[in-house]
Amino acid sequence: MAKETIGARIQRIREERGMSASELSRLVEVTPTAVWNWENNGTRPRPDALLRIAKVFGISRDTLVSGSNSDRQDSARTIAEVTEQARIQIAKLMGLSPERVKLHVEFETE
Repeated sequence: MAKETIGARIQRIREERGMSASELSRLVEVTPTAVWNWENNGTRPRPDALLRIAKVFGISRDTLVSGSNSDRQDSARTIAEVTEQARIQIAKLMGLSPERVKLHVEFETE
């Protein structure tokens, strides 16, 4: 079996997250054409973009690059990553753009 390319990995994870290429481009602060080029193996994301993509996906840069599943567990995710993914999913369910969804999280200690 052929090894998954980084472009195919970006596309697969993006689709698993229920995210459009346009949403990913906005969150990573690149053009939709850049995302298309990555996913179709025309180009490889620059190091700073790799970090932003990994953050949006809630995985490490190394996992994004290598395809290793070692840190795909929730314990490796930050609160910011979890809430960002929740915001994106809620927006999708409501038919809104993610910018129109605001989440407020409160922690209570005993």
